[in-house]
Amino acid sequence: MKLKNFNFRCIEGTEYAVSIPIQDTLRRQYGIPHILLMRMLMIAISVILIARLGYLQIITGKQYQALAENNRIRIQEIKPIRGIIYDRNLVPLVKNQPSFTLMATPVDLYEQNYPIDRLINELSMIYPDAPELQGARVALASYSYIPVILKKNIRYEEGIQLIPKMENWPGIFLQENATRGYLFKDIFAHILGYTGFVDNDDLTHDSYYSLTDNVGKSGIELMYENALRGVKGKKYIEVNSLGKEDKLLDYAQPQKGDDIILTIDANLQEKLTEVLQNTMKKFGVTKSAAILLDPHTGEILALISLPAFNNNIFTVELNKNVYNELIQNPDTPLFNRAVSGEYPPGSTFKMIVGSAALEEKIIDENFSVLSVGGIRVGEWFFPDWLPQGHGRVDIREAVAWSVNTFFYIIGGGTEGFGGLGIEKINLFAAKFNIGSQTGVDLPNEASGFLPNPLWKKQNKKEQWYLGDTYHVSIGQGDLLVTPLQVALATSFFANSGTLYKPHIVKQKPQIIDKNFISEHTIDIMREGLRDAVRLGSARSLESLHIEAAGKTGSAQFSSFKKPHGWFTGFAPFSDPQIVITILMEEGDGSNSAVPVAYEFFNWYFNKQTIPRE
Repeated sequence: MKLKNFNFRCIEGTEYAVSIPIQDTLRRQYGIPHILLMRMLMIAISVILIARLGYLQIITGKQYQALAENNRIRIQEIKPIRGIIYDRNLVPLVKNQPSFTLMATPVDLYEQNYPIDRLINELSMIYPDAPELQGARVALASYSYIPVILKKNIRYEEGIQLIPKMENWPGIFLQENATRGYLFKDIFAHILGYTGFVDNDDLTHDSYYSLTDNVGKSGIELMYENALRGVKGKKYIEVNSLGKEDKLLDYAQPQKGDDIILTIDANLQEKLTEVLQNTMKKFGVTKSAAILLDPHTGEILALISLPAFNNNIFTVELNKNVYNELIQNPDTPLFNRAVSGEYPPGSTFKMIVGSAALEEKIIDENFSVLSVGGIRVGEWFFPDWLPQGHGRVDIREAVAWSVNTFFYIIGGGTEGFGGLGIEKINLFAAKFNIGSQTGVDLPNEASGFLPNPLWKKQNKKEQWYLGDTYHVSIGQGDLLVTPLQVALATSFFANSGTLYKPHIVKQKPQIIDKNFISEHTIDIMREGLRDAVRLGSARSLESLHIEAAGKTGSAQFSSFKKPHGWFTGFAPFSDPQIVITILMEEGDGSNSAVPVAYEFFNWYFNKQTIPRE
């Protein structure tokens, strides 16, 4: 056993030598359990320290490195230039106006201990009506690197003047932007639509967007947003202690958005709008729509919905009073009647019913009906528009004079004669794209509606009567169409048998369907449409210097309001260049629509249309 010697000195100065076994000493001072506990504690502390060090360096090392870098290096996005929209003759319809968004990085204010209230007050002196300022107070009072919007839509000149004042504001910078400007005010409002600042839905559904972005909200701006918006760039900058740019480290060039060329002709759009507005005033009409189509391509040459609105009001900070005035207007100026409005087509639908009856061999071109002012079924009377009737008429004359009795009989039948019936009427209407969207490249297109017995039973809890078929046969009842669908059906007869997909952006023509009506039937219907101008309900157009063809329509929809007025037609008859469709809401019949076609045809075919420079 090992001994250890210890010397002791007593009080009196005498020294003693004592030998004590080492092992016994340790056992008495600590004991083996204490030593093991200390060893385990030291190992545990070491493991915790190593684990923490590993977590900091491996797991969160990049995060802390990024936080450190954010104190010095920032990434700022660069907005691309939005694509320009042109008419078919390359007349620009929009422009991009340089602007700024005033931003602040909260962490820079925090680290400089800059009073937020002081900043807000100073900015409020410059921008007393900026709603973003008051909402920014909470966001600024945080240790965050996410920029906060202080003021949108700062004019370029105003932003330049602001730069010297910003030197003393930590973390404040200007984000370069552009505001969309619409060059024709309200003439193209429903076609172009407008842009506005992103909302929560935009930010949620597309990672492209940030808080300062503009996005297409309606019209072409919405439909072609992905092409128009371009690709963002980035710049990597080194900032000083105030968060101001010191050095440009790297730069990724933004890519401009694609330019878009429309099928619309600005001259035709302006002229048709002018004619429509003047005629509306004359007849006391407050709502209308008009469409011009190229029957050989499906290109939309003009598309008008009135009343319209100035889409420039949406590109700046929207005035609530102006917006409320728009949405409370009973004439709904924001609504695009040309593609979204659904109306009973009136007698314009007789083109389809007449074609169906010929194709199904219900009648031939020599079949005739005696019109004496209407037809009686039991206690119900279904009238012609002419009380004394039109006499004996065939299909051409029935189209020309819009004889209701003829279409009651071929559509629903009568005693001893079986008509088409609602199923076959709907079958042929569907071939003309009634009841379905045409696929036009504009948002919110309506489908129209083809009523049937099952629908009526489920929704009205009533059975289908012969009178229901009579009503649909003359374009009334629950039948609904859009002005674009009527124009599309008219173009089929104008080009003798092809249904082109209507489009408003230049592209290769697409055929929806063709030759589903025989050439012979088309020729008969064309003759009837020509006779409507030569002899019938649209004969005021015969005084034009060109041969036109068309169909009038008066569509009743309420017992308390005037019927809608329709005209749809094409010219010249032998070689059609344009199809025109006009709807006058509550226009008291076709007498309010035909004058629009007359004046426009007269201008179009007698005055050279010179493209704008």
